[in-house]
Amino acid sequence: MQLYAIGKRVINNTRMKSINNKLEQIIRPTRVNYINLYAAQRAYLPSFTEHALQVKSFDGTVLECLYLEHKDNASGSHAATIVYSHSHGSCKYEAANLIRHCAEFGYDLCLYDSRACGKSGDTAIYFGFKEHLDLLFVLFKLVIAFNRKGFVLWGRSIGCNAVLQLYNALYTNESAYLNKNPKLLASARTSPLKRSGTGISSSSKRDVKYPQMHNKLIEEHLDTFLMHNEKKIYGFTDVTFEFTLYAVVLDSPYTSFMTFLKDNMSKLAGFMTSLVSTPLSHYLKSFYNKKLGIDLETCQNIDLLRSMNVNALFLISDADDMIPYRAYTDMINVYGTSFRPRHEPRVYNTKQRHGAIRADTLISNCLLQIITSMKPGNSIKFAHKSRTSMEFQQLTESKSFMAPRNIFGYQNEPKLNVGKANRLDDRLNEAHNENKFDDQGLRKVKSVYFAPHQSVKSTRLIDPFPYASFKFIGAKESQVGKF
Repeated sequence: MQLYAIGKRVINNTRMKSINNKLEQIIRPTRVNYINLYAAQRAYLPSFTEHALQVKSFDGTVLECLYLEHKDNASGSHAATIVYSHSHGSCKYEAANLIRHCAEFGYDLCLYDSRACGKSGDTAIYFGFKEHLDLLFVLFKLVIAFNRKGFVLWGRSIGCNAVLQLYNALYTNESAYLNKNPKLLASARTSPLKRSGTGISSSSKRDVKYPQMHNKLIEEHLDTFLMHNEKKIYGFTDVTFEFTLYAVVLDSPYTSFMTFLKDNMSKLAGFMTSLVSTPLSHYLKSFYNKKLGIDLETCQNIDLLRSMNVNALFLISDADDMIPYRAYTDMINVYGTSFRPRHEPRVYNTKQRHGAIRADTLISNCLLQIITSMKPGNSIKFAHKSRTSMEFQQLTESKSFMAPRNIFGYQNEPKLNVGKANRLDDRLNEAHNENKFDDQGLRKVKSVYFAPHQSVKSTRLIDPFPYASFKFIGAKESQVGKF
C-alpha cells in the first residue's frame, strides 16, 4: 500500500485519492440551473426588456448572460446597472430574487454564469484570476452595445473575488495612478547613494506621462473584446470606453481563499482538523498551482480591500457556518485604510447561513441604501480613449446608438421575448425534454439541481449543456451554491 505524508500525518493511497477528488470537485463543481427561481419572478418581468447575451471573454470562453433592461431606462437616463457575480457552484439565476426590487427601484440587472458554471464555457474555476477579466468583458458589452455608463458590482462569496480583483486591476492601471505613483516613489527617496538609471526614481521614469483618458487594463483587452464580440466595429474607428462605478456589494466575502480552505477542509475534503497546518497550506497551494497554474496566496481579498476607494456595502453574518465572524470584522476594519480620510462602509448582518437565499427585505434595504446613503463623491470613473476620434463620439451620441437595436448589431443576442425557446414558458417546456445529449452525444441528463423553496411541477427545469453532471437537491434545502 502506498503512503503519503502531509506534515506528521501519514495517509494511505485510497484516502489520498478521495481527498484529491474532493479538491478537484472544488474547481470543477457540478453545473446547476435554477431557472425555477427565475420563473417565480415572472410577475415582474414585464418591467424589463430581456436580452439573452453571449459574451466571448479574453481567452475565447463564452459567457452566458441575461441583461434585464428596465423599460423606464431605455433612453439611458437611469442611475446604474447592477451586475451580479454568483457564488461557487451556482448560476446566474441565483440572483433572481433581485428582479422584483430592481423593477421597483428602476435598476437594470445583468446576470451571468461564471466560467465552468451554468451554461458558460471552460471546465474549471480560477478563484477570480480569470473571472475578473470575464467581468470586465461583460462591462465592455453593456457599455459599448447598450451605452450603459454607471454600475454597481454585486459579488456573492467567491463572486467577490472577481469584483475585488477587477477593481484593483482597473484602479492600478488608471492614468492618474500611473502618473502619480512614480512621483510618490521618487519623492520618498532619502538615500544619498546613486541609483541605477533603470530605477523607478530615474528622470526617464518620472517624466512618463499618460493621457487623462488612459487605462492600461482596458487598452490591453478592448481590441480583443471588439474582435470577439463586435466585429462590425472592430477596426472601424477608435473607441472611447468609460463608465462610473458607484458602489460594490460584497456578500459573504472571505479574507483569502487559502484561509477559507484551511478553515473548512473537514467539510469540503474530509481532512482531519490536525492536518490544518503549514504543511497542509503547502499541499493545497501546490495542488491548485499544478491544476490551474495559479498561486492562491496572491490577490487576497483582505489585501485588495485596503486600497478600495469606492462606496461599499458588506453583507455579513454572525450565523455563517463557513466564515468566522472575526474574519468579516477584519475585512471591514481594513477596508479603505490606504486612504485618509477613508470611506466608511455600510454593513448588514444577515444572521443567515453562508449560502442562504437572501430575504426580500434585506435586498430591498440594500438597494435603498445604495440610492439614498452612498456618497456620489465616493464613486470612481474609469476611462480609456485610444486616439481622438470625433467621428466615433458623434456616432455614440446619435439616437441610433442609444436604441435597443443599434447599427452595430448584437452578435448572438436574441431577445428573450422573441422566437422559439426564448420566452420563459418556452424555455421551461424545452427543459422538460429528457432526450437531450451533450455536444458529444454521450450522456443524457438524468437528475438535476433545482433551487429550493419554490413550488414547481417538475424537478427537470433545466436545459442540458456540455460537460455537465447533475445532482438532485432535496426541496427542503435552503441555500444556493456551496460557498
